[in-house]
Amino acid sequence: DLVVIAPKSLDLTSIYYELESLKSNDTTPATDNAIRISEVVLLEEALVPIIKIVISKISIDLLLVKFPDEVAATFIQNLTPQEIALFDETSVRSISGVTDALEISKILTELDSEHNNSHNVNVSQLFKTVTLAVKIWAKKHGVYKNALGYPGGFGYTVMSLFFFSDQFSLSYRRWSQTEEIKPEKKDRIPLDQVLLCDFFEFYSKWNWKKKLALNKEGENYKRNAVKDKMMIITPSYPFHNISRNASRSTIVSLCSQFKKSCSLLQSFTSQQAKSNQNTNLRTLAKELKRSVFDKTDFFDEYHHYIVIEVSVDSREELNSCVSWVESRAVSLIYGLEKKFGEEEGNGIIVRPLSGYFIDVGRKETDVGSSAVFLMGVKIGAGEKEMEEGTGQKLRSGMRGFEAEMGQWSKRPKSAQIKVECRTKE
Repeated sequence: DLVVIAPKSLDLTSIYYELESLKSNDTTPATDNAIRISEVVLLEEALVPIIKIVISKISIDLLLVKFPDEVAATFIQNLTPQEIALFDETSVRSISGVTDALEISKILTELDSEHNNSHNVNVSQLFKTVTLAVKIWAKKHGVYKNALGYPGGFGYTVMSLFFFSDQFSLSYRRWSQTEEIKPEKKDRIPLDQVLLCDFFEFYSKWNWKKKLALNKEGENYKRNAVKDKMMIITPSYPFHNISRNASRSTIVSLCSQFKKSCSLLQSFTSQQAKSNQNTNLRTLAKELKRSVFDKTDFFDEYHHYIVIEVSVDSREELNSCVSWVESRAVSLIYGLEKKFGEEEGNGIIVRPLSGYFIDVGRKETDVGSSAVFLMGVKIGAGEKEMEEGTGQKLRSGMRGFEAEMGQWSKRPKSAQIKVECRTKE
């Protein structure tokens, strides 16, 4: 993220047009040291408006903080809560990205100091390894994106730090005292692997009606019973819930993935401890990587899928439409949950797969570009055949989503959307 600090007179649109004028084109000479801006997309309707830029193949999210006249220009970390309260809401959200990162660094330093003294381990490095592994896992399993109702990168960082604060000593003690893990086998069963397994187990059992907060100020966050189905609270002022898009469906789906991955890791660790042959260990490790990190059960678990396809004339228009679909997908999930009822046994589970597929089935000669989004659907006990009344309810909710895009004021003229339910053969 790149945060731009500016006076009130500057807006994000002005920055966008300036960057657009600097964008490289196909005729721009390519040199080794040249800085090339290959993509500039303005997302004004996002919760935090940003400009997405690709500079020399590096993706950057540019955010704007407008300083009010009453506040002297300074570094963001020097602002007081009283001064932050004078900023507009969008700037406050941009500021919190910086202050949250600083607070996390502070908490991690304290944890490092505590456990370096008591356990003689580098907690910071373990935290970074486990957090990175969790994020890779979440992306591979399609459960990664705030807009779709899952934790995003920062959400998983907070979850990881909360786990380390609450459970590290317990995990370390279990790892160091387990009879199966003899001193000569500790290299075979690394501590970070045990921590990752414990992370999955911890959150598969977590009560998401409870606040997940890193400090006392965050624990004072007032829950909205309707909107706050999952509560991951930012660690700095103004302390807000970064997982408000979560639905019953995405929470059930996420906990299911935690539980399955925990079971796989526990089984792998048990086999590691019993194995005396390095060859067996290498085979086990390959299987673990394939089943935990490389494979998603998304296409095995569901018989029915909602398929959203957006097509436009250009890739730039497609980026805008993709952002719109991702920002509105939760409204489709909420609407379907409401239509089918909230009972977990009889209601509906709609699991959006994070990410999308570009130009599926298109030929090189085809004009324009398209993106396809998928949502797995399970109704009641997950029957393979869908009753006619059930199908009608589902189609009614999907038509409403199509109509929403028709009302989008900044919809590209060429944009077309198709939403349909498909059953796996």
